[in-house]
Amino acid sequence: MVFHIPGELFEWEGFKNLIDDIALTWLLGIKLVLVVGCRSLVDRQLQSMNIETKRHNGRRVTDRDTLDVVKTQAGYARFEIERLLGRALNHGGNRNDKSQKANVVSGNFYTSQPLGVLNGVDFEFSGKIRRIDIDKVHQAHKNSDVVVMTNLGVSPSGELFNMYSECIAAKVAGELQASKVFYLTTKKDVVFKDSINRVVHSLQASEAKDMLLCNNVSLSKQKVIIENESENLPIENEVLEKIGWSVLALENGVKRAHIVCPEDGSILEEIYTVNGSGLLISKDLYEGVRQATSNDTLKIYGLIQPLVDAGVLAKRTKRMIEDDINSYYVLTRDSHIVACGQLHFLGNRNAEICFIASSENSICRDKDVMLGKTGWVVAEKK
Repeated sequence: MVFHIPGELFEWEGFKNLIDDIALTWLLGIKLVLVVGCRSLVDRQLQSMNIETKRHNGRRVTDRDTLDVVKTQAGYARFEIERLLGRALNHGGNRNDKSQKANVVSGNFYTSQPLGVLNGVDFEFSGKIRRIDIDKVHQAHKNSDVVVMTNLGVSPSGELFNMYSECIAAKVAGELQASKVFYLTTKKDVVFKDSINRVVHSLQASEAKDMLLCNNVSLSKQKVIIENESENLPIENEVLEKIGWSVLALENGVKRAHIVCPEDGSILEEIYTVNGSGLLISKDLYEGVRQATSNDTLKIYGLIQPLVDAGVLAKRTKRMIEDDINSYYVLTRDSHIVACGQLHFLGNRNAEICFIASSENSICRDKDVMLGKTGWVVAEKK
């Protein structure tokens, strides 16, 4: 599993708790790679030194003075991660159990190369990934170590280059064929509403691409470019950018990407619960409505029984549900049925919703999702 930690989180009051949560995932058996960025830290120091930031097409031109600042801040970010994560790992495990001991290791896990001259602009010490030494990462994981990478890459000739840490996370996750990549953010509202005011908690990769296209966001192998910097977009630019990097990670071979604000244990909630806490982008259909089958009878019965007991619904036996199973639809999330409903079609693409039932722990969210998606079922019915 790969985590991208942006520079702005280092000044966030919950940063220590975030590192504790990440350490807990390691104690629970997850192999970790942390990719650390420092863009906001660099911007702040450059501003304090009255050094103008040069950019072209949304990307920083890293000159010699800027590179010195990047080296300082990348070193600070790396050692802060090593310090806090080392403490969390040592306090969390059994000190007498060697299998629960880990080192936090960093180094040249990838090599870089200069970005070069693009559209007549020399990007100087801005770089891109040349090659990832994935065997070295696997060896670290074999030793139960946690791998930390920064945005500073070294070329075979020994030159340093300033990289996009988000791109490193996407590329490393792809090379590892990681099950998940997390893009962390300080933005609490990473979920958003679509054009008909439905809250969106998950997207398929194709849907995410369409959304980026509609918001004038273009993708390349090394960059996510937001062509429209308007503040009137329904989604914040930072979230749009992270959606773009998530799509690139999926194209590199990652199964699922998550955008999460890591407060109050939300990382653990996103990993270990069906509903999660952030925005999920996946290759497969993580959430969707389908027509029920006879195998779903027991689950449907369990979801509607509280409504029957409360006198809201007429009594339905398991046999009655199975006999009329074609009129039932279920909302699945990660292959688990979390809500169900019954539709009676009236013709001309009209239908009556008899009921919608959901599990108690996410009743509001699932009812909204189920209601929205049954509308598509009716619209697509011939």
